[in-house]
Amino acid sequence: MDPAIVLGGNKIGKNTIISDYCIIGHPNSKDMSQGKQKTAGTTIGDNCIIRSGTVIYSGSKLGNNVTTGHNALVRENTTIGNDCMIGTNTIVENDCVIGNGTRLQTGVYIPTNTKIGKNVFIGPHTVMTNDPTLGRVKKLCGPTIEDNVSIGANCTILPKVRIGENAIIGAGSVVTKDVEKNSVVFGNPARPRGSSEDKIKKWLTE
Repeated sequence: MDPAIVLGGNKIGKNTIISDYCIIGHPNSKDMSQGKQKTAGTTIGDNCIIRSGTVIYSGSKLGNNVTTGHNALVRENTTIGNDCMIGTNTIVENDCVIGNGTRLQTGVYIPTNTKIGKNVFIGPHTVMTNDPTLGRVKKLCGPTIEDNVSIGANCTILPKVRIGENAIIGAGSVVTKDVEKNSVVFGNPARPRGSSEDKIKKWLTE
């Protein structure tokens, strides 16, 4: 096994495992534009498992009991809470906030300026977007995902969308508008299909 590359003044907690081929404290955009080789580093809490190939940029903060899959990427100035999972090949861009207990499955894409609450589940290969002008004007505004939201696989969430607390988004949906709390939506475009409370009760009895 080859050692990880650890750059800068990183703060790494107790019992944290960093596997081979990881880069911890990768120079952020500002460092690279100024030609800096040394970085301020990143903060990783206690009891984390950072699997091989993961890259975490300088200026990010990971809480306790965070696990990554292989080849995950966390960009600068992003904060990830305690007890989170960042899946294999998942990308979390810069200036994002992810709350405690949130799980991002394989291949999820989280763009710059996205806010995700606590205990959120985001299914494999879901893509969130933050550019309402498709690259023509620099106005990046990612979605806001409130606490206890569940999002199925292969969903697309458009910029500026707010998904309310305890909502459920069905697999393959394209979410173009705000979603009310405690609701179920799915489809392209996603439309209201009932309440999340009723859906959960049904799951529990099936």
